[in-house]
Amino acid sequence: MSDIGTNSPHPQGVKLAAIEALLEQATARGYSTTTEVCNGFVKPLTESNQCAYIETIDASFVGPATCFISHAWKYDLADSVDVMRQVEAEKPNTLFWFDLVINNQHGTSERPFEWWCSTFQNGVEQIGTVVLVLAPWTNPIPLTRSWCLFEIMCSFNAGVDLQVRMPTHQQAAFINGLSRDYDVALQALLGVKTEESEAWIMQDQQNIFRAVEASIGFKSLNSRINDRMRTWFLQQALRGIALIEGRGEDLLSDLGFANLCFNVATMLTRDYGKYDDALLLFSKALIIMRHVFGEQHATIANTYSNIGEVLRNKGDFDKALEQQQKALRIRLDLFGEQHPDTAHSFHGMGDTYRCRGNQGDYSTAFTLLSKALQIRVATLGDDHPSTAKTYIALGDVCDEQQEYSRAIEYLAKALAIQERVIGQEHPDMALSYNNIGEVYRKMDELDKALECYEKALASTTTVLGEGHPNVAGIYNNMAIVHEKQGNVQRAAECMQQALNIYKEVFGDHPTTAATLDNVATILGRANQFYQSLQNFEEALRIRKKIFGEHHPVTANTYSDAAVVLQAMGDRKRSIELYEKALVGFATSLGEHHPQTLETQRALSTLKLLEQAALQAQQFQSASPFSSQQQPNDEQTQLSESQREPQSLPVTIPDRHSQQASCPPTPPPSHPVAALATLAQAEVVHTSQCCIIT
Repeated sequence: MSDIGTNSPHPQGVKLAAIEALLEQATARGYSTTTEVCNGFVKPLTESNQCAYIETIDASFVGPATCFISHAWKYDLADSVDVMRQVEAEKPNTLFWFDLVINNQHGTSERPFEWWCSTFQNGVEQIGTVVLVLAPWTNPIPLTRSWCLFEIMCSFNAGVDLQVRMPTHQQAAFINGLSRDYDVALQALLGVKTEESEAWIMQDQQNIFRAVEASIGFKSLNSRINDRMRTWFLQQALRGIALIEGRGEDLLSDLGFANLCFNVATMLTRDYGKYDDALLLFSKALIIMRHVFGEQHATIANTYSNIGEVLRNKGDFDKALEQQQKALRIRLDLFGEQHPDTAHSFHGMGDTYRCRGNQGDYSTAFTLLSKALQIRVATLGDDHPSTAKTYIALGDVCDEQQEYSRAIEYLAKALAIQERVIGQEHPDMALSYNNIGEVYRKMDELDKALECYEKALASTTTVLGEGHPNVAGIYNNMAIVHEKQGNVQRAAECMQQALNIYKEVFGDHPTTAATLDNVATILGRANQFYQSLQNFEEALRIRKKIFGEHHPVTANTYSDAAVVLQAMGDRKRSIELYEKALVGFATSLGEHHPQTLETQRALSTLKLLEQAALQAQQFQSASPFSSQQQPNDEQTQLSESQREPQSLPVTIPDRHSQQASCPPTPPPSHPVAALATLAQAEVVHTSQCCIIT
């Protein structure tokens, strides 16, 4: 028999029954871990023939491998076998490539590392499925071992199916642990640093590190592993909720289940933008908490507060404020005004007023946020992450009111606090760099803006992974700057990267639609009109599905597409879309709102142009002197204007439609929906909501 990746046309695997027999024999002799089984049983058994264990197995149990098992040799062999049983239950007759069985354990250290590189890479490509055995859940060994991380890298490079599975006995502990140590569990899985991993042999570690650097690099590998683990974590948490509900037990007093629902809802809000799913889980948690604690309890206030955050993100500001006011009343009764939880309520309500952005809302937002800041400084001190977040929110309000210098002052205070308190490798640092970049962008200090965005991007990809929504938001903002600098090609590339992430993470979502709108805008400015209209059409489909026909963001898309059609010389269709935009703005914002009036002016102007063009055509057809069609001056002029960003009535995305922030509701002075700043959403995190002591 041959090792994986050698002369065999396909790597060999063995049936589960053969590995179970090995486990039974090794266990009977008192061996537990894979290392012990290898040294105490496999090597002695194969010593005389210097062969692999697979060569001692009946041929009826051997065939082309269909599943590669990646595991740590520190595990009990029983854990790896348990995972193989899970795979077998889903796909009967799976043939497992398991290194203990397949590889010749005699003289393996004599093989050059290049042999192992080609062995794993080629073998993984042929097998097609890699299963990572993850245990223990509180400190997963494979994520600290160089060889396991190398195998994961090979699976990424090969583009094969990478699955993460946990031994059965760990699954129950994992679900129970989520209700108490949710953030601890998540951080254990997301702190992968390949450059700090270990191997039994130092030379192996050095070779693996060189291979990583020569391939996708430490940063990219860490990012992709963290992305994969975050997705797996959420899948397992949702699976745990379904399993608990499927038992048919009375959960009305089950605080552990309530806590699990609360924590998963927080993650759905914070990292995935799955607002409807989050609302459902928060509601389940609230029912249990109210039954156990009554209305006047801190956890009830926390839940109302988070429901308010979700509703704000969905753009339902009035309902959001209702929930946040409930939380504020409870906190005032329980704690009084001078308490961090009460400050949290003032901050959340201030953010909601800021996002709503109607006349007078910014003033109310500033007042509430100023109160939150005063309380946080008094109760938590100036050097505290929550204090920094309130400085950021105040900076955002100033930014919305175009008080850019004042905005920079607040945001710089926040950044200084964060540098002292949380350090560079924290998501909030990246958000601060991004938000400062946004203000610089609006001040037309584009080089400073791009510098801030690049810092934000480097930090975010390291901490959260390349597929996180915050990464998409930063790409979006970088695209805006590149476009303003005249680098339309680079702008389109960055915006497309943002769109790819949003589609993957969010699917049909307000932020996906807003990004489609932005891609369309950039393509329109590059005179790629048909591609632009395709993106507008997709954005319109999503916005009508989520918001309906008569909503400002839907009207924005009609208005944006009308601009492109006008530039193409198709005034008739452009007028039709402007009319739909006008109805949408008038219905949702009122007839006297600036956007309604601006759309009315654009429509009136276009109708006058259309009327003049018709009259000119009639004159030409009636004139005996007109034998040749004259150029369409309007179309030529509009096409030229497309090359100059300032000449299009399109705002480059404004703030707050990214990660857990405000929906893409347009600012009063512009006719187009926008996205851009990554807001510091104040969702109550696990440390504030753990209700089991």
